[in-house]
Parts: sequence; structure tokens; C-alpha cells
Amino acid sequence: MMSVQAPATESVSRTQAAVPPMEINRSSCLPVTMLLASSVGWLVVASVLGLVSAIKLHAPGFPGFLSGASWLTYGRVYPAYSFVLIYGFAALAGLGLGLWILARLSRAAVFGPVATTIAGLFWNLGVLVGTLGILAGAGSGYEGLEVPGFASPILLAAYLAIALCATLTFHFRSEREMYVSQWYLLMALFWFPWIFSTAEMLLVYFPSRGVAQAVIAGWFTHNLYWIWLASFGLAAIFYFLPKLAGRPLHSRGLAMFGFWSLACFGGWGGVQGGTPVPSWLASVSGAAGIMMLVPLLAVATNWHLTMKGTDQKLGPNPILPFFKFGAFCFIVASLLQIISLLRAPSSVSAHHQDLSETIQSTFAVVFGLLGQIAEVARFTHYGNGVSSLFLFGFFVMVAVGGIYYVVPRLTQCEWPAPALMKFHFRCGAAGAAFLGASLIIGGIRQGAAMNNPNLAFLDTVRGTVPFLGMGTLGMLLLLVGNCALAINFARLLMNCRCSECCPSPITSPGGRA
Repeated sequence: MMSVQAPATESVSRTQAAVPPMEINRSSCLPVTMLLASSVGWLVVASVLGLVSAIKLHAPGFPGFLSGASWLTYGRVYPAYSFVLIYGFAALAGLGLGLWILARLSRAAVFGPVATTIAGLFWNLGVLVGTLGILAGAGSGYEGLEVPGFASPILLAAYLAIALCATLTFHFRSEREMYVSQWYLLMALFWFPWIFSTAEMLLVYFPSRGVAQAVIAGWFTHNLYWIWLASFGLAAIFYFLPKLAGRPLHSRGLAMFGFWSLACFGGWGGVQGGTPVPSWLASVSGAAGIMMLVPLLAVATNWHLTMKGTDQKLGPNPILPFFKFGAFCFIVASLLQIISLLRAPSSVSAHHQDLSETIQSTFAVVFGLLGQIAEVARFTHYGNGVSSLFLFGFFVMVAVGGIYYVVPRLTQCEWPAPALMKFHFRCGAAGAAFLGASLIIGGIRQGAAMNNPNLAFLDTVRGTVPFLGMGTLGMLLLLVGNCALAINFARLLMNCRCSECCPSPITSPGGRA
């Protein structure tokens, strides 16, 4: 395989004068710092809402003095938590890191830093209005699209403005050859407006009828997680992992294969088996979801061969574990998602004539067992466990690692408490593991109990309480770790010199400020 040089040392053709890294940092300081700082604030808010919703699953009267408040019921707190985590933290962190990575790889100043900052403030306004609307009972009721209809135009307009500035930054690049991270970032920038506007039109403003709502909602949620958020996270891993390891990416061809296979198969999923739609629709969606194994193997192989043999050479680095853990959780969450799409075969032949039939039968038995697990885990906490592992184990860890790397370079200030970074990683990794594992294992146990005709339904519900308690412990650890990040970030901003945080009047290669 041909190796690709790491972003910092990549040698490519240039058509315009490259902007020095210090000038790029100055141009991106205000918008990127604002986007990342607000994302950290929303991450703490999401952690608090997530902890409250986790407690309410096994203690509905919590907190006692506000147990009668309608805005604190589980049906409103959980959608608000999901909305704030995805649109408050993930979107802002992805856009901020993506804008900085695009500018650095393009060797171009950020286009329109003031416009990007204003658009980021409007996005924050949209998240605030949406959160208050959900807590007031105006949520849409669709997973991943909880935002009320009156807040979605603010979000879409702000996103389009930021995406336009990022695209123009890429357009005025001086490096013509594209790196892997740029492919994923451009896909994320263009994918979200399409799926968000389509889902809003067909589910909120002009709602479709019947089972079409379930199909559209499933398609949107699948694309939101496995294309949009995954693209931001994969772009960050492909950029930071080789850079921190000090060696080039193993293969550009393998990375390109993984990207295009994700683009081809990733957009077809979302229709669950058992949905009251024509069977071919669920079958096509399931087959496309299983084919996601192809890009998963491609990116995992590329990461493994890039990092192979580096453990002994690298010194202690508090940021690299965030990306390693995030990459590991992406692989595990993707495999668990693929397993949930398998179906148990009706029967397996017990007669084996030769070696090929024996191999085929062995695969059939293995896939049959995994399919039985998927059948049992359907309509349980299993799906929430996979989503939690994807969000907190993969995306949050990768985004936080990027924040720890980028912010000191923008503000010219070191983190005031480096020990909090290690503390944050331990709390975040333990919290994501507790939360994801408890819901996944508890979901399988819950499904097995639901299929037992001799067990009362209330006993099935009571059997999930220990696993929900472990999930609450995981949310508590995540909240503690995220508060450590917020404290560290606030102290850094107070210590930094404001004069170095303001963008200098840099003229972009296109001749515009």
C-alpha cells in the first residue's frame, strides 16, 4: 500500500501562495474559539439533562420538590437532552473543528470570520429556543429531530452561512490535492442541509401520512448519525491520529475506498425490520446497513496499519488516548449496529457433504446466533446503548480530543490544568463504557425476559432497574468529566491575552476579508 504523508508534512502542488499557520490561526481564532466554547457549554447542559433523564427511568419522582413539574417529565427531558447533545454540542464542535482543519489543510485563511461568528451565535440562539420549546412541550416527537418547527429555520439558516464560509475557505485553497479529512468534511457540510430540510418538510411542516412518517424518520436518524456525525468524527481521526503519531497515513487508496463505500451504502439505512412497510423496503435498508461493514473494515485497517508499532516510540501524550478510544468505540458501535440488522434463519441444514458446505454451514450458524440476538434485542434498551456508545464513546471523545489540541494553538495559551485532561479522559471513557455496556446488556436481558411467556411484564421491567442504575452511574461520570473540561476551558479563556484572540485583518486569497 502507498503511504500518504501526514497533514503537517504533505507535499502537494500549489497554485497560490500558502498562508502561514500562524495567519490561519489568527483568522480562525474568533469563530472557531466561539464555536468550541459554546459547544463545551452545551455539553455540560446535555450531561445534566442526560443525568436527570437517566435517574427518572428508575426514580420517576426525582427531584422530589419538582416532581409535579410537567417540564421535568421524562417525555420532555430526554428529547431535550438528545437535542442539546446533537445540535448544541456535536454540531458546534464538528463545525468548529471542521473549519479549522479545512483552513489548515487548504493553507488558506478562514473566509468571513466575522460572518461565521455571527452565524454561530444564531445557531446558539436556535438551540436555546429549541431547548426551551421542547421543555415547554412543543417538541416534534421524532428521534434526532426533536426541534420545534419554529426553531428549525434559525438552525438551517445559521448552518448554511457557516457551511458557505467553510466551502469558500476550501475553494480558495492553495493546496490543490485533497487530504482524506477534507472529503469527509465536505460530505458533512453538504449532507446535513439536505436531510434536515427534507425531514422538516415531510414530517413537521407538511407531514406525510401513514407509515411514510416512520420511514422518513428512520432514514433521517440513520443519516444524522452514520453519515453526518460520523463524517465529522472520521475527518478528525484521519487528521489528528497520523499527526499525533508522527507518521503518514498508511494508504490513500484504502481511505478513498472507505469514503466512497460509506457514501454509497450509508444513506440507505434506517428502516427497521418489522416496520409496517413493503418487505422489500426493509430488506434493502437492512442489506445496505450490513454493507456498512465494508467501509468499517477499510477505515479500521487503515488506522491499525498507521498506528502499528508506534506505542513504543511515542512518549506520553494526554490527547492521543481520546482519539484511540474514539476510534475503538466507532468500530464497536458500528459492529453492534450491523448485528442489530441481522435476521435469524428459519433453519440450518445438519448434513454436510464437503468442506465448502461445512464452511457455509458454520457461517450460517454464526450469523444465525447473531440474528437471534438481534431479534431478542429489538424494541429494548439495546438501541439506546449503541447510540450512547456512538455519541459519548466515539464522537464526544474525538471532538474533545480535537478541542484539547486546537484551542491552545488559537489562543496562544496552554491549558492551565493539564492534570484535568487525564482526569477527563478517565471519567469520559469509564462513563461511556458504563452507559453503553449497561444499556446493551440490559437490553438483551430485557428482550429475553419479554420473550418468556412465564414471566410477568412488570417483572421484566423490574429486571432492567440494575442496568439502568449502572447507566445513571455512567452519566454521572460523564458529567464530572465534562465539567472538568468546562472549568479548564474557562480558566484558559480568562488567562489568554485578548489581543491574540482577535482576528487580524487578513485578506483571503479571493481578495475578500
